[in-house]
Order: sequence, then C-alpha cells, then structure tokens
Amino acid sequence: MVNTDIPNNYTASPSSFSGTPLLTINHEATVDLDSTNSFEGPEKLLEVWFSASAHSLPEASTPGGLKTVPSEIWKEMLDLVNCKVLSIVESEDVDAYLLSESSMFVFPHKLILKTCGTTTLLSGLPKILEIAALVAKFPHSLANATCGTATAAIPYRVFYSRKNFLFPDRQRGPHRSWRNEVNSLDRLFLGGSAYMIGKMNGEHWYLYLTEPNTMLTPPATPVREQSIKVLDLPESRLTARALSLDEDDAQDETLELLMTDLEPQNAKQFYLDHASAVAEGQYFQQAHEARVDARKHLGSINDFDQGEEAERSKVEDLAGRVCDDSVDVFSNTSDENSPFASDDELTFPQELTTEGHALGTVVSDSSGLSAVYSSSKYPDARIDAYLFTPCGFSANGVIPSPDAGRSTHYFTVHVTPEPHCSYASFETNVPASQTGRETTDVIQQVVEIFRPGRFSVTLFEAKDPADEDVGIAKKKASKMEAIKGYRRVDRIVHDLEGYELVFKYYERFDWEGGAPRFRVLSMPPAKGPRAGTTGSAHFDPDDFLEVWAKDARALLPQDNNLRSSIISAFNLAQSDTYVYHAIASVTLTQVQGAIEYADNDVLHPWYLDEAGQKSELAPPTAADIAAYTSVFASTTSTTKSLNALAANAKKGSHRAAVATYLQSKRLLPSTYTVSKMKNPHVNPYYDYWAWSCQNLQWIGPTANTVHVHQSHHILPVLMHHFGCVVPTYESLEVIKQSAKGRRVLELGSGNGYWAYMLRRLGVHIDAVDNLQSKYRTLWINDTIVEEGEKHLKTQNGAKDSLLLLVYPIVGAAFTARVLDAYAGDTICVAGTQNANGYTAFKGQMIDEYIAEKKPEYMKTVQIPLPSFAGKDEALFVFEKSTS
Repeated sequence: MVNTDIPNNYTASPSSFSGTPLLTINHEATVDLDSTNSFEGPEKLLEVWFSASAHSLPEASTPGGLKTVPSEIWKEMLDLVNCKVLSIVESEDVDAYLLSESSMFVFPHKLILKTCGTTTLLSGLPKILEIAALVAKFPHSLANATCGTATAAIPYRVFYSRKNFLFPDRQRGPHRSWRNEVNSLDRLFLGGSAYMIGKMNGEHWYLYLTEPNTMLTPPATPVREQSIKVLDLPESRLTARALSLDEDDAQDETLELLMTDLEPQNAKQFYLDHASAVAEGQYFQQAHEARVDARKHLGSINDFDQGEEAERSKVEDLAGRVCDDSVDVFSNTSDENSPFASDDELTFPQELTTEGHALGTVVSDSSGLSAVYSSSKYPDARIDAYLFTPCGFSANGVIPSPDAGRSTHYFTVHVTPEPHCSYASFETNVPASQTGRETTDVIQQVVEIFRPGRFSVTLFEAKDPADEDVGIAKKKASKMEAIKGYRRVDRIVHDLEGYELVFKYYERFDWEGGAPRFRVLSMPPAKGPRAGTTGSAHFDPDDFLEVWAKDARALLPQDNNLRSSIISAFNLAQSDTYVYHAIASVTLTQVQGAIEYADNDVLHPWYLDEAGQKSELAPPTAADIAAYTSVFASTTSTTKSLNALAANAKKGSHRAAVATYLQSKRLLPSTYTVSKMKNPHVNPYYDYWAWSCQNLQWIGPTANTVHVHQSHHILPVLMHHFGCVVPTYESLEVIKQSAKGRRVLELGSGNGYWAYMLRRLGVHIDAVDNLQSKYRTLWINDTIVEEGEKHLKTQNGAKDSLLLLVYPIVGAAFTARVLDAYAGDTICVAGTQNANGYTAFKGQMIDEYIAEKKPEYMKTVQIPLPSFAGKDEALFVFEKSTS
C-alpha cells in the first residue's frame, strides 16, 4: 500500500526509472550533502531492545511497539545525532529510514541506528529511551533528577559497537575516544560490559553490551514536530501472518562487513560522474534496442495508434524501467513517415545527472548490490538507494521472507569511495537459513563488489540452546576461513551472554598497503599512517590528553626517572628497547643513565660566553629556572612574566642575560589578543620541557647560545614523542588569529603534534609530510604523504591558506622551494631565531632570508618559544604587504 500524501518541502522522485514508485525524497535535507572532503566512513552502531522479540511486547506497551512512533518524532531524536531523514520504507515488521549519514531500522521491539561521519549517535540515546516510554508506552521508571528527565523506558538489552575510526581527532561529543563512549554508556546503564576485539595496534572492533533486563538512569531532550513521507510495502505483504515468529526470533543474527582500501576501479562505481555516464549509456542503448524491437513488431505504421499503449509498455519493459511519464520516446518525431524520433533527439532525464535516488538505483543495480538478495528469490524486496555529490552511496534493503508468515529482515550498505579514506560497510540480519546459502557465499559476493584491500567480518548470533558445546556461530566461523583472493589474518570467537560473536580480519593477497593505483579520478596523495606509538599497548591522542589533564603531576618523571615516566604515559613495555634516532641514537635506558650521571654542581656546556668559551658563572637556581618556564605558561601573561624575569634578576646573572635577550626578540602587535587562561592549557610537551629545564639546569637562551652545538640525550626522546619544538598556548593562538578563519597548511608536519594542538583550538589545518623521518608517536591520522613543493603546485600555491612551517629542515633547499611555490599572504615559521643552522638555512635566520629573498613579506610577529637546552627558538609571522 502506497501512501501518496506529499507533505510540504517534499517532491516525488521519477518513479519508473528509480524502481521505488512514488518514494518521496526530503530534498531540503539533501541540499548540503557533499562528500568532497575526507569523510569518516566507519559507522557507530546502536541497538536498543525493549523486549526479547516482537511477540513478547509488554502488555502496557502499544500494540505496534516502537513502530507506532510517528516519523516526525524520530526526526527530533535524529536532530540530536546530527543527521537527517532522506526517505523511509515501511513494512509490517520494520521501517527502514535512509539517513544523510547511514540508516535507522525501527522494529516493534527494538531500534537499530547506524551513523557515520562526525555524527553524535550516543547523544540521541536518552531521547530514544524517553520516546519508548512516553510514546510507545514501554515500562518505565523515574529517572535520576540529575539526568534531566522524569521518565525513561527500561530496555531489555543495549548493544553499541564500532570499528576503529579513520579520523578519530575529528569526532565530536562522546565519540572522541572509546573511553568517553564507554563512560557515556555507563552513566546510563548499570552492569554494561565493554570489549575491544582485534589487534590493539591493527584493525579492531569495539563492543559494549548490557545483560538482559538492563537498569538505567536516562536523561531527555525536548520534542519538535515535522512531517516525513513514507513508503509502504505492497498490501500483499501486510496481511495477517499464519505462522508464529518465535522461530525467527530465535534466529537472531547480524553479519557485518567493514571494508577499507577499496580497489579504485571498483570504488569509481560510487562516483556521481561515473554513475551518470553508466546511466546515460544504458538509457540510450536500451531505448535504441526498444525502438528496433518495436519496429519489428508494430506492423503497419497505420496500426500504430491502436497498439501504441501496448508497445509503449513493451518498450518500457525492454528498456529496464528507463522510461517514465516525463520521458516519452515516441514523442517529438522529426520523421513524418515514422512515429519514432532518432536516438539523438532523446532527452536524457535530469534526475540521472544529479545526486539522489534515481542514480542510487542505477548504482545498486550496476554494482551488483541489488543481486545480493535477488528479486527472483525475494520478489517483494525493496531497495532504497541514494548517490551523493560528488561521490558516496547509501542503501537500505527491506527483505520480506519468501515464505508466507515469516518476518521481514534488512540489509544496509554505505560507501565512502575517496581513495584517501575509502570505506564500505555491509550489514544484514537476513538469516543464512533463509537464503539457502552459506554465510561465506554472501561475504564473497559482497567482497567482489568492492575488492577491499582489507576487511573485517563480525557475525553476531543468538546461541542455540540445543547446541551448547559448539554454537552455530562457531560452526560458521570454521566455514568462513576461505574467502577467494584473501588471507585471514585474525580470528577471535567470543562467548557472550545469550550470543556468540565471531570476528575475522582479512587482507587481499595483492593488496599494496593502500597506495594509490587509480589515476582516472585524480586521486589525492597517499594517506599517512594512523595515530599511535610504536610498541604501545594502547595510544589514543584524545585519551592521552584526557588522562594528562587529570594526572600530569603523577605522570611526569618522579625522582627524575624519565624512562619510567615515558613507559607509563605511553603504555610501553617495561623491557622497552626502542632506539630513538635524532641528534643521537639512544634507548630509554641509555637516556636514564645520562640523567643519573649528570653532576648538577658543574655548569652544563650550553652556557658560553661571547667568545664561545665556557661561562664562569654559577649554575642558575631552581627558582630562576621556574621563573623562566613560567614565561611560557598558559596561566600567565607572557609580557608580565618576562618583565618579572628581568626585574628580579641579579645583575650579571644567567637570568638577567636571558631576560634581556628574550625581551629584545619579542615582537607582538596589539592587534593580537592572547589572554591568560584560568586553568592550564593541556600540553604534555610543555610539561615535559619544563621538567627538563630543571633537570638540565637550563634557564633559556642568550645571544651567546648561537655558539652552542650540542644538547642532551633527553631531546631525541621528546622529539620522537612530541616533535622538534614546543608549541605554547600563545603561539597556537597567534597562528589561529593570523589565519583569520582561513585554513592552515602545515608543510613538513612531522608527527602532527602542532596540527593536533591547533585542531583542539578549532583551527582547520591540513598536514603534509613525506614521512621520511620516523617518529615513535604520531598524533593525527590524516597526514598527506607528499613533498611540500609538489603539494603546493597541486593546490594552486595554496593562495587562500596560511602556510605553517614547524622546524623546517636545512637540507635539500626545502624552505626556499616551498616559499617560492607558496602564493598566499601569510607565513608562520617555528624554528631557531639564531644562525646556528638548526632550521631552514645554514648560517642565516628565517627573517633575514625573507627580508633578502621575499621582500614583499613583512615580519609582523616574533615571539620566543620554549627552547630546549642549548637551543634558541621562536615563532615568526610574515604578512605580504598590500602596498
């Protein structure tokens, strides 16, 4: 039965071609759907059950359970998740919502919500519980007043899962880390269990689930109203069923394939331009064949009028549903002796050139996705597909059982085809017993559509009470070993409360590690490695800073034991033997030995006089060193701290020399406003640096530091974990304010610490590095692996971006080449402010080079940065003159 009411702001899509008659599209929601930028494909998946089955709903609940909830109320909840409804397919057993970011399925007894990108799925969970209580009338309880709601339904079970993200630093709300997600769920439910399945330093999958009859304390949010158009399945499917669904309920199983590094030739099927070209070729070829066939069978031209409608129907059938009421292949004839127009005069439908359901159907058919559960076996199945601009694809399939009286199931597919973040997911709860095929066959068919470089499979299946020794899932697992063209890398089987879970990870035999091989689509450069620390059991940048914000004092070296501090902070093995290659090659044990060997009664070698000879002054005091490091603290005013450093210094002391030197180097116009923070800026590099100053008796650079050409073993360790120079809150704010809302392009981004810290302040930054230097810790997941000069040339000189260079290398004329290639107005450089040859140019400072070679740029900012022992560093800003 088709609901033909069309609410405001909705229009009907072309029906005949799309294969979804009178399916209504929410065009208002699709206006801004554009997947041009890197997109987080891996989805968050939530299942909330309010009873064990659709046939065991509580007596107090409405007869249809969750399915009685109007779609506009679900839309209220989805607003909290930050996604929109594109279309809906309704059936007696399940309503399938196609969303701007993935899918939602509503059954009488449960809801499945799957969202990708930067959606905040868990933000909608309290609202789901409230809706189930107030609208579907499920048993409810009074919630804790601190949760912000009076009433919430008591769920039967809750499941939440996701794959490890491609771009975790871009997530929002509770999804910035798995720890945050678990905390968010634990605040709602008692007795939940969290798992990580797979390799910590490889492909893995997270799962949170509660035991039956969960206890909770949920919050709520207000409700708004809006109408959404729906599509029902044919009336023949809505008749009363003769069989009980108990057997179907017992067959609860979910198969999920999560695929990355898609083969580019396969991925291009999901680009709008390619799909439109396929549709155009099919359209004219099928129309031409239909004309030829019609000419053969129409007989006399004079008989055409009588048989036009019959032949028109035949043409439509032969053309594979290409013709609808708006495209009449028998009209606009130019031949007075023939009722047929030439092929050149056919008008290609506009809906086959723009994003939407029409091209979604083309892709669903041409890619083979619609054949996974073919219409020959499932004649009443409905596939609701959507193709995005300029690429990306989503589809929901509602699959009624071919056996009368059995339940309806679903499958859902989502594709992000861009080569630097390619991903596809396939999920279904259609029982293998219903398909007549082995689970392996379904996996093989889906994998051949995408040919991913790697993929994981999760099979989540209710236990068979009659087969306690070896469950069904375990039996299937043994049959899922052989996927043609792939090798299984990992296999894990979990025995959970009422369920069995099989996780498997595969890699294609000829997979080249994600390197780009398809050039037709002008693929961007390769994606860099993921954030992590070599040898770490677990490292997540967001988790790291969250812990650091709470326990920095405890994590910093106790009794000057840097080795133990690094091992604890980065979750390294106690037997760690990693070699840190930088200005020296050392292990943590060797560095700790150097720290303990130091004689603090003797002045360190980074204190020299004007002639470059060792200074005769006494070492600085701990109080003087603390006054120096406080200059760069986020909770102090830099100008006032510098003044205090000078005012309270003894004449002729190291402190006095440092204060005078730093004051002479500082240039910051009043147009920049950097207020001190009430609470410290979370910056572990600054904290480690401040500790190193005390340990190495370093009170900062002077004019004589230019003669220093040695440092300490501590430096390679800090460089590997954080980068070459410490960003301060002031320096990050200066970059942000210099960008004036523009994107920042960092060339030579190294391990990404500066990019990561800038993103935490809301700066939009692209990080580019050839990654020839190997860092132990990487802070971001999306480093663009490319030479800086080459990248600038492909980006039209990045004329609309601020250029950031952090510790640019001296060799290979790197700095000169990227400055020549840059076409923008603002350059920021973090590096040495003396001519000791550490950065950019040997024997020449960056501001001297700019003045000589780039006179159109004026130095507007120079602020000292925290300098490691023996070094002298600052942030420079150069603006192109408008005169």
